[in-house]
Amino acid sequence: MKNYEKFFTTKLCVFIIIFFSILAILSSRYVYNYDLINQDSDKYIAFAKDLKNYFTLPQQVALRFFPHVLVFLISNIFSISTEFTFLFLNYFLFFLLAVICFFYFKQNKIDNILSLSLTGVAIFGNYAILYNIFNFFQLLDLFTYIFIILYLIFIFQNKP
Repeated sequence: MKNYEKFFTTKLCVFIIIFFSILAILSSRYVYNYDLINQDSDKYIAFAKDLKNYFTLPQQVALRFFPHVLVFLISNIFSISTEFTFLFLNYFLFFLLAVICFFYFKQNKIDNILSLSLTGVAIFGNYAILYNIFNFFQLLDLFTYIFIILYLIFIFQNKP
């Protein structure tokens, strides 16, 4: 076993992923400063505030049904704002995606340092930060990525 393999334990790698996720979230809140309303966010908010808006919204928004229903339910059950619910779910799913991605690589017998590096490349690229963290109203992308990785894990665990 090499020295770096002893140092980069699974716990340390998960800590590093969470640390850089927090750093990415905090920096995205201050780096990007344009108005999300110009990117269909007003439509996502309207849908999550009142599900009847499904019938009046453009098709590309209305077909993204699951995240909006989830936001609607959580915000109404816990009496918190729709915007904060979007923000909370987005950050939670981003953490979850990063950790699941790391363990996906580990499942395929890739050592910790390489799994950590691959996760960093996959999760912390410009596209991921810009669209998955900054525009927190587009929850469907994060759900999709998580489900794809979980599906791949399921396939590899159950291959004949």
